[in-house]
Amino acid sequence: EAEPEPRPCILLMENSDDTRPATRTTATYRVSVRERALLLDRGTGEACIRVPVDGLEDIFQLLDGVSCFPPSVLIAASAAELENLLYFVYSPDPSDASCDVETLCILETSSKGRDDLMDHLKWVGTA
Repeated sequence: EAEPEPRPCILLMENSDDTRPATRTTATYRVSVRERALLLDRGTGEACIRVPVDGLEDIFQLLDGVSCFPPSVLIAASAAELENLLYFVYSPDPSDASCDVETLCILETSSKGRDDLMDHLKWVGTA
């Protein structure tokens, strides 16, 4: 199967100071079947952020409650954007049990895009 086209999103980088908004960065993402990972490209020439599907521990969305999101992310997102937020909790190296868990928050451009991403990740996880 062909690799999907990258989709636009906004990457919300958490701020350690919970009273300040997360940093918003435009990015693109795709779910790579070959790499079994969500790949985020910030378009800055830096390496892609890689979220292994096998390393996913949880994916939170608004349905799970706002308490699942870091305060800095909630400050940075508008009320209308909240429903398209996805907060990933994952191990960057699923083969290493001592590896610290990392988090990542992305803002999809639409609820359909958010649902498609969730479906695609489930599909890759079972493929």
